[in-house]
Order: sequence, then structure tokens, then C-alpha cells
Amino acid sequence: GDLAKKKIYPTLWFLFKDGLVPKSTYFVGYARSALTVADLRNQAEPFMKV
Repeated sequence: GDLAKKKIYPTLWFLFKDGLVPKSTYFVGYARSALTVADLRNQAEPFMKV
């Protein structure tokens, strides 16, 4: 929801971008609707830009 778009997605992006997320890290998500990885990426991408 709104919290993910404003806080969680950008924070995860900056941690990844700054090399602070280990390569062995997996992100697991859950949604009530059927989403592919591409769908999630397309929805989250606008909130991960500086």
C-alpha cells in the first residue's frame, strides 16, 4: 500500500544501491492479487527513483 510505496520500496532500493544488502538476500512478498515479478517491478519502480 501507501507505506510500501513511500517508505519500504525506496529504503530497500537505497540499501541495495549502496551495496548494503548481501548478495545472498532474498525478498519475499505477498499480495492478495496475482502479481508477477514484472508487475511488482513496474508498480514499484516510480517510487525507487531519486
